[in-house]
Amino acid sequence: MTGWYHPSVNCYVLTGGLSRRMGTSKARLELEGRRFIDRIVAAAEPVFDRVIAVTRDGEPSWDGLETLHEDPHGEPSAIFGIRKALDHGGDRVWILAADYPLVTTELLGYLRSRFEQSEASLLVPVWHGHPQLLCAGYARGLRDMLDDMIRTNRLRLRELLVAAESEQIGESELRAAFPGEPLSNINLPRELERLRRDYER
Repeated sequence: MTGWYHPSVNCYVLTGGLSRRMGTSKARLELEGRRFIDRIVAAAEPVFDRVIAVTRDGEPSWDGLETLHEDPHGEPSAIFGIRKALDHGGDRVWILAADYPLVTTELLGYLRSRFEQSEASLLVPVWHGHPQLLCAGYARGLRDMLDDMIRTNRLRLRELLVAAESEQIGESELRAAFPGEPLSNINLPRELERLRRDYER
């Protein structure tokens, strides 16, 4: 931690997705010889107090990285990893999925600062026209809402944008300050190949 900030905020990297569309763990995908998870952790470590992986129950822990395990479940939803992070962290946590390989320290630093300044319980950046709920700040007070969503099998996180007190950071604001595609997430093999071709160029 660089000491830029004062309230404690941990970053929880979600690695427990089933990656059905990709066909393999996105955290272990590589770009220029570096795994996605290694790139993401390197970007997050200067910004957050601790960087912690969250994975599914029964999966191995990540070597060299503190790892939490979700409670047992059979659903393909990030809501379980977020819920685990909120139990482990302090008043506020930052959630970051393992499929943002281009995320930068500068962007994460800006987002953390905005989260600390916000009175909202959910801070969400917008990219490619979509709220990025898996690169977002969550307040501990959301636990009861998440518990109710899990109990009633309402597992789509977008519900939080309406149900919770949320703040969105507009895409135009972010693009003006952060060039490139730092909030592009990779979900499909063709997206990974395009990303690799772009890097080669």
